[in-house]
Amino acid sequence: TCESGMSGSVSTRTRTVRATQPFSPDVKLGVRSNKKKHRKTQPKLRPCIKCSKSSRLPHKSLCAVCMEVCADPQFQANVKQTQLEEKKRYLDEAQAFAADLAKSINNPAAERLYCPVFRTPHGGCGCMQKYLVGTDDGTHNRARILLQLLQEAKRLAQQKCYNWSDAKCRRGGQSVGLGNGQKRSSSFELFVAEHRPRLRDLQLCERATQRVLFYSNNFLHRVLKTEPNKGQRIQRTKGKAALGLLQPIEELPSEACCRRRCTALARQYRTLVQQWRDRSQMGQMETRRVLAEMLTPCAATATNCYKFISWVTGCSFTTISRVSRQMQETGGDRDPPEHGLKKLFQSKNLPEEGDEQTSTLHDIT
Repeated sequence: TCESGMSGSVSTRTRTVRATQPFSPDVKLGVRSNKKKHRKTQPKLRPCIKCSKSSRLPHKSLCAVCMEVCADPQFQANVKQTQLEEKKRYLDEAQAFAADLAKSINNPAAERLYCPVFRTPHGGCGCMQKYLVGTDDGTHNRARILLQLLQEAKRLAQQKCYNWSDAKCRRGGQSVGLGNGQKRSSSFELFVAEHRPRLRDLQLCERATQRVLFYSNNFLHRVLKTEPNKGQRIQRTKGKAALGLLQPIEELPSEACCRRRCTALARQYRTLVQQWRDRSQMGQMETRRVLAEMLTPCAATATNCYKFISWVTGCSFTTISRVSRQMQETGGDRDPPEHGLKKLFQSKNLPEEGDEQTSTLHDIT
């Protein structure tokens, strides 16, 4: 037993315990190896949405060949032309549907009962057409209900807060509104506030509801300069900023957005980021200007990431990408694009070629 105790190990019934020696630990530490660790399971490859071939990049929906084809300007022009043709086809079908409905109920006002919304990824909306067709034979009854609302809204929309002819006759009378504009009557405001939620509950989109009740986005969200304390006619129910879900500026530096750590800008230039957030809540036009400023590159390609911009302004990635595309197309113009109705009014007010020639002749004579 003594000899066995002097040896390097002690034998027991169950195991052999190694004797500890000074300065020689009995635990073997793991040695780091420079070998690359391969994943046990390979990522699933997605099929390309155009050619159905498996893409080598698992996070891309297109293969490398299709990505090169889509980047071609001629291909993009053809895609845009195809989208315009699809939109025109949808609008022609919607207008034909409304025209047939107007003939069947013998009311020309029913030609307005269609939804004009068309979005390129999803196609036409058609919410009003779906509501009118329904699942039963009550198309004419539903159309008559909408026509009653349409005619009443049109009558109230023509009323103003005061008589314009009487206001012109009075000397020194202060007219309500700027320029030649007049406010809507209070009866029209109450009518829209009462029937707009009901139409929205019928699964009609905002544009379709506007066609029935004769109001615009400015009517709902714009703050009148003559009554700034009144505020907007409707409160926003969507968006992180409207719902108060935005993180405080002080907490943004602790968040990780991308490899460039764009959130560190909130620590170094906290006042600037706070100004961006305040301006983004002042209106749609100012929000687009803020997005353009945040998307302005400081070098060739270095810009703030979409996640950081969304955390500051509360805008979605779709809105940010639209502003980014508009800046790329205009060469970095930060101002929002001109409204379509404004372009239409300017094109109508432009003199024709014959008028220009006659005006130049009169100037010469």
